[in-house]
Amino acid sequence: MREEIRQRALKEGKGVIKFLIVGGVSFLIYSGMYFALTRWWLPMANLTLMNILSICTSGLFNFAAHRGWTYRATHASSRTQIGRYLAVVVSAAVLQSFLFWLSVEHIGILDLYVLIPIAGICAFYTYFAHRLFTFRKAQNPVNVL
Repeated sequence: MREEIRQRALKEGKGVIKFLIVGGVSFLIYSGMYFALTRWWLPMANLTLMNILSICTSGLFNFAAHRGWTYRATHASSRTQIGRYLAVVVSAAVLQSFLFWLSVEHIGILDLYVLIPIAGICAFYTYFAHRLFTFRKAQNPVNVL
């Protein structure tokens, strides 16, 4: 029993590290793309549009890297997983926005003090939401006959 718990903790730890690496690379892709678009390629373009384009680009990488490396979820169709992925991303954005609003507007905490704790909460949420929902392994159907 003790060895099984240790093995699960080790496996979960590896998954968290992979999740953080993919998140870090996604941030580098996002910020690099945004910088390249707004400073070199299209400096006169709308900044909000360039931000959205950068988010989408890093989001595609994020999905593919989590699907193939972090969660090794090649067992289900990518179409199903993309829908689930978007649901988790949107719900995390709502959670992040709500916690930010609650902390800054309602409680009165300085905005810079809540950015990192809220990001940590949302990272914890998205890690387990992707693991248990987006990229979950299909359950073995019970043979009724």
